[in-house]
Amino acid sequence: MARRKRYSRTNLIIVLIIACAILIYFLSRNTFSLFESEIEGSSDTDVAFYVFNDSLETHEIFISDIKPGDTKNVNFSVQNYRTENGDTQRAEVNLAYTMEIKCTENLPLSITLAEDTGPYGEGFFEKDTFGTWFYYFLVPTRTFNFNSNQKHDYKLKMDFPSNYNDPKYQDIVEAIEITVTSKQVT
Repeated sequence: MARRKRYSRTNLIIVLIIACAILIYFLSRNTFSLFESEIEGSSDTDVAFYVFNDSLETHEIFISDIKPGDTKNVNFSVQNYRTENGDTQRAEVNLAYTMEIKCTENLPLSITLAEDTGPYGEGFFEKDTFGTWFYYFLVPTRTFNFNSNQKHDYKLKMDFPSNYNDPKYQDIVEAIEITVTSKQVT
């Protein structure tokens, strides 16, 4: 009988150790701190203003009236400020932008791009993933400083050579897409 008590006492100690371990495990999952600290404060933060118009702008350039031998100029600009109702808002960060001009080349137009600092020269042809050829101009990265209103003027010049005086070019649509991508820089 003494042997049986020893086993039952050993078993009881093992069961108690396991029960305590399980109890400690479950209690330790939801522990609470005895100390708590709370800090109150306020801060005035300034957020830099990045002026941009995030809407898609489309403008029709009517080249339907261009005839062989004619030249059409389209002037546009990229700037770091905007004026609405007499109120001028300027970006409060330095900006950099790139520009891509993509032409369908449905009409045999000679297209050149010039900036206020001089001509960019000719563009280049490239095939897209569907096998369609497009004519591109890529304007290298230009920057704006946040300290002053700055504007870059561009002129897209389209010449329709006179040797293409043929009725087959009537009612052909030419699409020109200008994409400006900007970002904040330091």
